[in-house]
Amino acid sequence: MSIRIPEKALEWQKKAHLLSRDLPEFAIFADQGTGKTKEIIDDAAYNYRKGRINALLVFAPNDVKTNWVAWPGMLEHGETDAIMEHMPGDVLVTKGLWLSQPGKWKAHWKHFEDQINSHHGELIVLVVNYEALNLQRAFDFLEQFCRTFKVMIAC
Repeated sequence: MSIRIPEKALEWQKKAHLLSRDLPEFAIFADQGTGKTKEIIDDAAYNYRKGRINALLVFAPNDVKTNWVAWPGMLEHGETDAIMEHMPGDVLVTKGLWLSQPGKWKAHWKHFEDQINSHHGELIVLVVNYEALNLQRAFDFLEQFCRTFKVMIAC
């Protein structure tokens, strides 16, 4: 079996990928802006292809969660996100973003729930801010999400 190294990876990302790809847990301790997001996405793609996961749950600070997954209004203005930039083209993705504002949350969440209920083998990526875990509705949904899918969690 050939080893597939992620394209456009930095040397440390290649090494981290080779070390972490078959482990049940792995930690990357690196400074902000050094490429941890790409490594996590590459690892998720690898494990998705292996059939180990079908969902990626990312916990991130509220001010950077849209770096992972842009909400629809951002995409209309030509912005992109880390999933669009780094996910390999052979991995189809359904993306969701936890929005804490009640007006935005309901419409976006309904759309995301519709997508995951009818998902056809795509990798589901859900990004949630840490603070949302204080909300019972978020905690309950995430508990059910983790029971429903084979989830890789990144914090």
